Amino acid sequence: MPTVAEELERRDGCRYGLRGVLVRLNDVEYRIWSTHWLDTGGKYDIGLVLIPRNEFNHYAANLPTTMKGAELVAWKPNYPVGTIETAESAQCILASPWPEVCGCYKKEPSHAD
Repeated sequence: MPTVAEELERRDGCRYGLRGVLVRLNDVEYRIWSTHWLDTGGKYDIGLVLIPRNEFNHYAANLPTTMKGAELVAWKPNYPVGTIETAESAQCILASPWPEVCGCYKKEPSHAD
């Protein structure tokens, strides 16, 4: 299976449909909650906010839908859960299908005459 970064490159950077996709990081399975730009020493990459696989539905049911990645990492739920992780997209291996939601990367470039 490819990494999230490899699939992002194939999709020309389109991130639609990533929420809930299962990934592996250091042999632990997580679901993606959100993405954000990440400065990795002068090169920008996509960072991922990851929630442990078995706790994703609890988070989804209890989080405000407008919460950003940094707010999510600082948020403390009122029930016991594991650790929320953040990681570079190149570190995460896709472990479930990533649905094609928009297909924007498949469009032919327009040529101005």
